[in-house]
Amino acid sequence: MKKVILGIAVSSAMVLATNVCAGPYVVASLGKSQIESDFEIDGFPDVYQSAKDTDTFLSIGFGYMVDKNFSVEVAYNHFGEANDSIISDGINTLYLETDISSFSVAAQGSVFFGDALSIVARVGAERWDGGFDVNMNGIDVDDGDDSGVDLFYGVGISYALSKRLSLAARYDIHKMDASDTLSVSDVKVDFDVDIKVFSLGAQLTF
Repeated sequence: MKKVILGIAVSSAMVLATNVCAGPYVVASLGKSQIESDFEIDGFPDVYQSAKDTDTFLSIGFGYMVDKNFSVEVAYNHFGEANDSIISDGINTLYLETDISSFSVAAQGSVFFGDALSIVARVGAERWDGGFDVNMNGIDVDDGDDSGVDLFYGVGISYALSKRLSLAARYDIHKMDASDTLSVSDVKVDFDVDIKVFSLGAQLTF
């Protein structure tokens, strides 16, 4: 009888330990995004160089911890703006300005080292919206926009300050396959975008 009671107690303790981290949470991250945008006109490959720039990254999300090792997260992400020259003849310079944001859904897996430190890997899909403005020497020439759904992935490190509050550092890679027909010139342009994001954030579990 004592063994049965002991077994029930141990099983109950294991269930409580497994679900101690379960529940909804809110997360906010701030960091730096490295944005690289292509500008390629159909029939004229490799004429223009890629626009490369960095800006501030902001993300606000909500998630649910299924258990201490697995969670699902939805978030709004703003990657900032990138503005860089794509071609110049020494007198006139053509610039491409990119503005990207997205709504994302991701699955996250964690491997713990001790009670507080964990390595996190995640993969997800995001619905993104992008604006692409072309200007010469500061004067607007044309603009394009596109939206789509693409995958992203990332890794990170998390440290639990308590059962409810944790801090995290993340590195994510996003790729957006964008294109549009410019209104003035009536030519199709590919605006493929690669974004690498390093961010620091805090997570509060309810």
